Amino acid sequence: MKGGKSTAESREPEQILTIPEESPLAECITCLAIAGYPLKHGFIYELAEELRSSCIQNSAYPSAIGNSWV
Repeated sequence: MKGGKSTAESREPEQILTIPEESPLAECITCLAIAGYPLKHGFIYELAEELRSSCIQNSAYPSAIGNSWV
């Protein structure tokens, strides 16, 4: 309200992926699901890790995504 941050925005520093990084990941998952591709946790993890590692310019990122992230 009145210029304040949303809950998602205020929690962004605590997240593995930033809000702008989550959108393409969600789109990719949605498109694959609609196409009938069987989405497994390992595949989603790999997608997220690839996205995160390509954007790891910020030192605030954790060194790796944990196994139970998905």
